[in-house]
Amino acid sequence: MSQERPKQQAPREIIDDILNVVRNQFCADMPNAEWWKAKRFTKRIVTWPAAWLDERGAALPSKRFKVIILEILNTVKLHGDTANVQFWPGYLLHCVQQHFRIHGEEYLTEAKAISSKADLAMMGLAARDSEANDSPISALAKANEVLKPRRHPKKPAGRKPAQMDLL
Repeated sequence: MSQERPKQQAPREIIDDILNVVRNQFCADMPNAEWWKAKRFTKRIVTWPAAWLDERGAALPSKRFKVIILEILNTVKLHGDTANVQFWPGYLLHCVQQHFRIHGEEYLTEAKAISSKADLAMMGLAARDSEANDSPISALAKANEVLKPRRHPKKPAGRKPAQMDLL
């Protein structure tokens, strides 16, 4: 009489599923070498919204999070300015960011609702503060930190002497 608890998708599975959708729907014509170069940037399409939610202390079940991202991608496919896109990963990340600027409060409300917390509790992820029970959102947010482009420190603006001093 043991019931199996619903399993959350691991962050790696969520990223891989979304990358497959992006590759097949938007970047099918992109050469493999170019796709592999853009793949790190493309992962931010998934990790950026997770970081956005995590910064606000919200968590969604992985299934719902994945549905939100797929709905955004479908909207881009139907209504986006797809004819003028030069770099798909950048355009898609921009669309995801714009979508969250408009609809983010709705997702926060949903994430903070009792039903979402109950779903997370049933999946063993209720303790937000517990490192052992991090939600997929937290793990994806941490991945976003790794994927962010690094800023190089600025070089000092001093003039280098043409010849070194002997003394």
